[in-house]
Amino acid sequence: MTIEPLSGSDARFLYSETAHAHMHTLKIAVMDTAAAVQSFDPEAFVVTLDERVRLLPPLMRRPVPMPFGMGHPAWVDDPGFSVRRHISIRAIDPPAGARELARIVAAFASTPLPRDRPLWAVMLVTGLPDGRVAAIAKIHHSVADGAATVEMLRRVLDGGPSTRTTEPGPTPPIVELPNRRELARVAARERSRKLRTFPELVAQSARNTAATAWRRSRASVRAAKPFDGPRTSLNVSLPSERTFAMTTLPLPALLAVRHALGGSLNDAYLAVCAGALRSYFLARGERVVHPVVASVPIGIRGDDAKRISGNRVDNMYVRIPIQLADPVARFRAVHEDAAAAHTLRDVMDPALVARRAELTPTHLYPIALRLLTASKLADRLRPPVNLIISNVAGPRERLHLGSTVLDTIYSVGPLLEGVGLNLTAWSYAGGMHIAVLGSPRSLPDPWALADRLPEALDTLVTATSSASKSDD
Repeated sequence: MTIEPLSGSDARFLYSETAHAHMHTLKIAVMDTAAAVQSFDPEAFVVTLDERVRLLPPLMRRPVPMPFGMGHPAWVDDPGFSVRRHISIRAIDPPAGARELARIVAAFASTPLPRDRPLWAVMLVTGLPDGRVAAIAKIHHSVADGAATVEMLRRVLDGGPSTRTTEPGPTPPIVELPNRRELARVAARERSRKLRTFPELVAQSARNTAATAWRRSRASVRAAKPFDGPRTSLNVSLPSERTFAMTTLPLPALLAVRHALGGSLNDAYLAVCAGALRSYFLARGERVVHPVVASVPIGIRGDDAKRISGNRVDNMYVRIPIQLADPVARFRAVHEDAAAAHTLRDVMDPALVARRAELTPTHLYPIALRLLTASKLADRLRPPVNLIISNVAGPRERLHLGSTVLDTIYSVGPLLEGVGLNLTAWSYAGGMHIAVLGSPRSLPDPWALADRLPEALDTLVTATSSASKSDD
């Protein structure tokens, strides 16, 4: 029987979930069935998914709390595991385009995952134009981060119609959940380990804090900190409902901007987001005097490329310069600020941050978050960050499920109390596919922002071309 305690980083996502802040991520895979040998059969899809999921142990485990909160919850094999408990099928009347699909995604995102089974669910949506089918996956962030999800996706799907390299594993035996004595034994062992390493962790943290302060005081560009941003319409207390929209940007255009201006692909993406946000706020009559601050997840160096579970992701704070009217100036400001943030995060040591997360109080942390939610303080206080912007490198090659082609994939993480916008990009097969997640209070019309992202890229491409000619 597997009893695997969650890491502090993974457990925090469980503790952070409230009735209004759902800690699941979404993956929306739009599949083209036009080249399929046979017409798409939802029942056959479920059978195939059942085979593939059994190759992924993290999707067959559920969280179980430790007795008396002695430690972080543990992953255990689910004795009642059945793929059919995680699958629903919905047919929509054609013609049904992107907006109809987005409404279904928003509704699916608005409910939390039940804790009495493995923390994922899939809704299969049929009836899209040109015979397309969408699979909307909801996976709790405690199970996997973006990098692990990419690898999971590779293992669920084939690299091509005839390149399947794995075979389904044997059906796991029926097991029972561990009893309290077994869980308590594991919790005691984990607590003993943490107590042994606690003095060294405190000393290392003190040294690291001093080094970080020294580096910050001498940096030519001061990296952004929490609470540096202004209050905006995005920063409100959350309802449980979500709003959703999506768009796709051509990856070659973003790469051309990157090469012309001497930055990274992420710099180009952040600059596009800055342009779209500036236009969105101005259309609403909001002030754009100061930059907003984004929480930008970043992968930890040296991470295992074949990992299929857990969170090995750090976070940095980056100013998004909505106050600048010139697109090229926005790019250069983002590049400078992101570089300063990267340098500071390297000094802060992401591995040390993860070790400190092990000390997250199992009782106090979730209680504090629920009190914050109930108080509605997010409607009155300056937010720690204004929004979340993420960029995940997805598979470069087109993936298949048998003869069905994975045409497009969108992904997005959760919202946080007071942080009512998440912009997540997945690059896949020549496109950067961007998901826009908000709530009715923070982003009542997500398309008003999503539709501005291609416009912001066009403006940046034009300005980059003009700047390059003037430099010549």
